[in-house]
Amino acid sequence: MFISLSEPQFRAFVVGMMFTYVPMTMQMVTTGYLAYLIAGRATDLGLVAMAWGIPGLALTLFAGVAADRYDRRMIMLVTQLLVGVQTIAVALLVQLEVIEVWHLVVSALLQGTLFAFNMPARQGALPDVVPERFVANAVAVNNSFFNLCRIFGPALAGVLIAIPGFGSAGVYYLMGASFVLSSLALLRLRLPPRSRPERRPVLIEIGAGFRYITAHPSLWVMIVMAFVFVGFGMPYANLLPVYAVSVLGVESTGLGVLMTMQGIGALVGSLALGALADYSRKALLQLIAALLFGVLLVAIGMTGSFVVALILMVLIGGVGNLYMSLNNTLLMLNADRDYLGRVMSVYMFTFSMMPLMVLPISAFADLVGVQATMVAQGLVVVAFITAVALIAPRRAVLHDSTEG
Repeated sequence: MFISLSEPQFRAFVVGMMFTYVPMTMQMVTTGYLAYLIAGRATDLGLVAMAWGIPGLALTLFAGVAADRYDRRMIMLVTQLLVGVQTIAVALLVQLEVIEVWHLVVSALLQGTLFAFNMPARQGALPDVVPERFVANAVAVNNSFFNLCRIFGPALAGVLIAIPGFGSAGVYYLMGASFVLSSLALLRLRLPPRSRPERRPVLIEIGAGFRYITAHPSLWVMIVMAFVFVGFGMPYANLLPVYAVSVLGVESTGLGVLMTMQGIGALVGSLALGALADYSRKALLQLIAALLFGVLLVAIGMTGSFVVALILMVLIGGVGNLYMSLNNTLLMLNADRDYLGRVMSVYMFTFSMMPLMVLPISAFADLVGVQATMVAQGLVVVAFITAVALIAPRRAVLHDSTEG
């Protein structure tokens, strides 16, 4: 289940990732809770999330070219260091009690810009630190550690926010320090040399990446499925502060517990993929996971019980992470290494769409209620994934390795 950790470079990769993912998961609770306390509206959560996504839409494709052209390790190192500095600046604003929603919006814009370059480089570097036969396992292990962070990161943030004298400012300082440490951990990472094709203008390189994807149905079908799932399903996580306070009647600690239960389920989903790395029907398995996710999202939208919500969050986290891990794995296994940075940038482009979807979904929640909104999200996911399930088998053939 953890065979990829036998590779020293993958271990260095994971250490750097841990110091990045812990503050990322803490920030989901801290920023959302802070924005809701300042403004008291779900729409403002959506505004902050949209600000994070705008740079991704504008820059991710260019970042994919950069990931294929330049040193991926250096891109990760510099961007994570700058995120740390920017997070500490937000901590100062909170400590001085001058923080406003527009500060969080500007912060989100800066972080979105930096992570637009960080994530394609990170995704493109992962297959370079393990043998090809370990790629599926490495994706599962990477996601397992991410979800381990999701277990204790949100809970830790929720508890720390509630401590007098520490609060949100202390959490932001802690997150900033962790981002800085993540960049230092990457100094130990050594990526193998890659072929350096003749450099062409960036727009031509982006066009070549799109032509490569459209010529391979197995790739664009996976990307469309990721967009539907991420754009319409995953924004439920941004509504959790509203759901926790207005429906369940819990505060920051309860919100942290909700997100921790989601992380526990996601960890189980990642471990399941590690054990199923050689399973031959990954495409079918991801479709089943997506459909279950939609059904469970409808269920959580229909309950007002904290205990039931905790159980459902475990299940949602499990099937949701299993789906995204399989989708990610299948993309890596079906893409040529020379185009992997650009393929993963288009894949990450779908994640940039999620924050933009959060704003209208949040506004919809203000209009009809957060529970009705979650039910609608689940139904949309079920409908779209069912349509893809009927079409995809005739349009794409997925392979379990790059040799397929």
